[in-house]
Amino acid sequence: MDSTEHPREQSAPPVGAPAPLFTLPDENNQPHTLTEALRAGKPLVLFFMRGEW
Repeated sequence: MDSTEHPREQSAPPVGAPAPLFTLPDENNQPHTLTEALRAGKPLVLFFMRGEW
C-alpha cells in the first residue's frame, strides 16, 4: 500500500483543527463526551493513533 491508496489529506484533520466531538465508554461502560471533559476545566490530553498500519 502506498500513500496514493489512502491519502492522508482525506482522513486526517488539519493541524490545529478542533477535535471532533465524540463519546467513549469508560472502564464501567459509562459514556463520557469530549464536551463534558472540557467543561470539567481540568487538563485534557488526546492522543490519536492512525487505524491502519
